[in-house]
Amino acid sequence: MPLKKARQYNLSLYCGEWGRYVFKPESSRLKWYEDVKACLEKNNIAWAIWDYKGKEFGIVNKDRNPREKLIKALLD
Repeated sequence: MPLKKARQYNLSLYCGEWGRYVFKPESSRLKWYEDVKACLEKNNIAWAIWDYKGKEFGIVNKDRNPREKLIKALLD
């Protein structure tokens, strides 16, 4: 519905604060990020992931070490 209305009125959409918990296998999480990002970008929807640093969603973990595979998935 939001996509249809945005197109009807020539509006921009933004999807903020999306992410996936780390409690699932990394390969599954990374594929999910890639799929959601692709869907958003296919429909010209601006986006931001849940948070920068956090134990569940961040691109850096609680020790401030970058999650390199996640960063790559988001930038490719």
